[in-house]
Amino acid sequence: MAASGVDDAIFPIKRIKFLGREVPILLQNVNGPCPLLAMANALLLKNEIQIRPSLSFLTVEELLSILTVRLTDNPPKFTGEQALGEHLMQDVIEILPKLTRGMDLNVKFSGPEDFEYTSEINCFDMFGLRIFHGWIVDADDTAHACIRQMSYNKAVEMAIRLDAASPHPHSSTPTRDGEEVRREASGKEEDEKKEEAEVTPFWVENGEEIPVAPVYVGEDGKGKEGSKLKEGEERRERGKGGGGGVGVCGDGCA
Repeated sequence: MAASGVDDAIFPIKRIKFLGREVPILLQNVNGPCPLLAMANALLLKNEIQIRPSLSFLTVEELLSILTVRLTDNPPKFTGEQALGEHLMQDVIEILPKLTRGMDLNVKFSGPEDFEYTSEINCFDMFGLRIFHGWIVDADDTAHACIRQMSYNKAVEMAIRLDAASPHPHSSTPTRDGEEVRREASGKEEDEKKEEAEVTPFWVENGEEIPVAPVYVGEDGKGKEGSKLKEGEERRERGKGGGGGVGVCGDGCA
C-alpha cells in the first residue's frame, strides 16, 4: 500500500481455497508495502479473525477494529507483571495504524528469524506471528565469517568505510588499508558492546550475554522484574522452532 491516502484506503476481498476451506484474503488497493495486510492475511489463513461473507471490501478503519478486537479478546500470555502486559498491548494498538505505511526492519545475518528488536516486530509477536527473512549467507562463503554476527545496518556501515579506504582511479589522496578499516570497525563494535554492558543489565545464555532493558525500581526501593525488551525477546525466543507458513506465519500454519 502506498503511503498516500492510507487512512481512507479500501482493501478488496478475494476468496480462495486453503486447506479444504474457503478463506477470504485482503488485496492491496495499490502496489507498495503493507505489513498490516500481511498480518491480517496470516490471521485469516489461521482462522483467528473472520470477515463476513457478504462483504466485498474492508476499509482501514474496519480492519484495525477487527485486529484490535482479536488482540483484546484473545491476549497473549505474559510471563512478567500483568500491568506490563497491558502496557504492551496498548502500544500495539497504537502502532497498528502505522503499519499501513510500511515497516523498517534491520535483519541480522545470524538466522532467518533474527532481527533488531523493535516495537513494530513486537506487534507480530503479540499476535503469535513469526517473521522470516532470506538474507542468509552460505556458511561456505568467504563473507560468512565476516558478517555472520552483524546486522544489515552494521554491514552497510562497514561497506562504506571499506569503500572509503579503497584506492580510486585518478585519485592522489592517500587511502588506508582495508584490513585496517576492518580492524577499526571490529574495535568500534567491541567498544559499543562494552558501553552497552556498562549501562545495560544482561543475562547469560549458552555463553552469550543477552541484554535486557534496565530493571524498574518501585517506591519501596525494590527492583521489579520484567521490561518491554526482555518480554518481547522472550516471546520471540519461545515462538521460534514451530510452525511454518506463507510470507508471515505462526504456529499451526501449513
